[in-house]
Amino acid sequence: NDSMNEMFDPDERQFYGRGADIYSLFRIQPRIEFVAGHGLRFAAEVEYTQAQYLELSDQGPVAGMNKAYRYVLPYGGSPVANTRFILSACYAF
Repeated sequence: NDSMNEMFDPDERQFYGRGADIYSLFRIQPRIEFVAGHGLRFAAEVEYTQAQYLELSDQGPVAGMNKAYRYVLPYGGSPVANTRFILSACYAF
């Protein structure tokens, strides 16, 4: 998977950071802009993000993954998701 952090090896070193346990990530964010003239713009966006996280397992390496990983998909691999609605106004002078 392209979004997996394959540099992380829990057997060899400590790792501190955000997103080290992300298995997959999907995001879409369409935007509609309205130009009102003379440097004034209004925009509306909807952002949808969905992610699957890995959970550390003590069962040994998982088949099909880098042998340094000992992670499994928790809860049957159920993704978590959120939706945001964003409104903005911009005036350029």
